[in-house]
Order: sequence, then structure tokens, then C-alpha cells
Amino acid sequence: MSLHGTDFSEISAYPEEISPFCRLVQENPKAKMQCVYTDADAFERARHSGKIYIYRCRFGLCEAACPLYKNGVLSGYLMMGQVRDGLPGTDAAVISEALPYVSDRPELEKAVSSLPSVPREKMLALAKVIDRTAAKYDLDVIVTPQYTDLRMIAENTERIHVYAQHMDYLPAGRGLGSVLPEAVKAAGAVGVMLNHAEKKLTLSEIEKTIKRADEVGLATIVCADTVEELCACARLSPNLLVAEPTELIGTGSTAGDNYVKATIRAVKEINPDIMVLQGAGISNGKDVYDTIKLGAMATGSTSGIIRAQDPYAMVEEMLSNLRRAWDELH
Repeated sequence: MSLHGTDFSEISAYPEEISPFCRLVQENPKAKMQCVYTDADAFERARHSGKIYIYRCRFGLCEAACPLYKNGVLSGYLMMGQVRDGLPGTDAAVISEALPYVSDRPELEKAVSSLPSVPREKMLALAKVIDRTAAKYDLDVIVTPQYTDLRMIAENTERIHVYAQHMDYLPAGRGLGSVLPEAVKAAGAVGVMLNHAEKKLTLSEIEKTIKRADEVGLATIVCADTVEELCACARLSPNLLVAEPTELIGTGSTAGDNYVKATIRAVKEINPDIMVLQGAGISNGKDVYDTIKLGAMATGSTSGIIRAQDPYAMVEEMLSNLRRAWDELH
């Protein structure tokens, strides 16, 4: 925790020493400058809104900046953070972002593991909120937890549909380190996501994996970027396609109206039975409402919920707007 003046300069901090991770990364001048820019932007956003601003630092850690006022006049800022969010894959993502600036990987991994983390139970709590809200608005909601959390989420929720983030098409037998379709099914998942921007597959691999999913009784979601990729994937007959411009993922910027309409039209011309979900950049209820009104049958968000000041309230906001948009159209 640190106290800063109105010019963003640090006045005091507790503890006085920054975390081992930040110290290690900021030994690189370029990385340190990126941290300065990110913090300055957070202070500016907090000043503009007049309330706490929660965000991720340049390397993926959770932080918060809060403006401090005395007699209605801005007198400084309080900064808190350097915390892992506890979600699966976070440590690997932080390490990946930091590696270009740190030469000693073992030391980097040690520094990341020493950072405080949000308890895993919070993920289950969020899943339960989504579950109750889905039932409240009579909606089908898909969640995609890490493999190790599939059973926990599936056994503690009733309305949401639990999908794995990926799986391999190999048959039972050899394949150390691969994700067996039967294992995904046994863990309680009812479907699987394929070809996400962070886990790209070839068309041949997608086709083989869809076939294996069909064999074991798992539904399939396939992610695609361009209209051309969506069309190619549509010909493989997944249950649902995610139209998601890679460059917009996690940015808070949504795809334009033309992209939404073009992708829906292209998929429906090939196979009208495939649901088309519009993703990337969905940050709030208005984004959900606007996307559904454009003709999407579904939409999705990860960072928009996880990075929200109140993730539980954001779930309510998004799902209520989905219900409203759907009812207005039907």
C-alpha cells in the first residue's frame, strides 16, 4: 500500500520495499517506465471518476487506485495491489508478460509465487452468483473454468453449463500431458471450447476434436477471428461459434456493427442451426444489450466481469440486459 501526492509522486509506503516481483521487473528501465505509465493512467482514471479504480497492471497483477479528498479538494491517492487474482493460468500469464524483461526465469517464478493471491473459493462464489442469476432471468450461461475446477463448479451449481477450456482428440491410451475427452466428461463438463486465441488449432485438429466430443457426448464451442475463419469452422458443424476479433480480447472495445452482422449472416448461410456468440471487449450491460439487439444469439465476457469493481453486480447487469434485449426482439 502506498500514498501518493496529486502529482502521482510517492509520499510513503508500507511495506517500504516493493514486492520481489516488482523489484525484479523494474530492474529493466523499459519495464519500469511501463509500470509508471500504467500507474499514472490509473491515478488519472480515479481522479476523473472520483472513486476507486480497480485494474490490472502492465504484467497482469490486480491493483487499485483511490483518490483522497479533504474538504472536497483532491489531496492525493492511495494505491493498493500487486496481487494475483487466484484464477487458473494467472501465474503463467504474469510470467509470460515479464519474461522479456527478466533473464532469470527461476527467480521470476519464485517472485510470482510469493505474491498474495485471492482465495480460490472466490471463483466458486462467483460461479454460484452466475448460477442464481441465470435462474432468475431464465437464461442458459456457459462458464469455462480451468480443468482442475471443472468438478468443483459442476457439483456446486445447477443452472450454468460447465465447459472445458480445451481438450485433445487423442483416444484413451498413450498421450502424457494431453487432455482426454473422457476425462473432461467424467469431471462434470457438458461441453468444450476449442480454438481460443490463446490455444489455436488447425482446421484438421478442430475437426478431429469435434468428432471426439460428439463421441463422448460433449457440446462444442469453436472460436474464430475473421469471417473467413468462421465460415471454415462452420462447415465442421460445431454447436456454437464465437466470433471474436483477437485484437479486441480483453481491451474493453467491442467489434463494430458491420462485423457482428457480417459474421452472423455468413454462418447462417452455411448452417442455420449453429448459434453465433459475439465476444471480445464485452465490458458491461450496455455492450451485452447492443450486441443481442444486432442479432447475436449470445455474447460472452471474462475480463469485463473479473476486472469489474463489483464482479457480482456486473453479472447481474449483463444478464438482466441480455434478458431485456432478447425479450424486446422476441
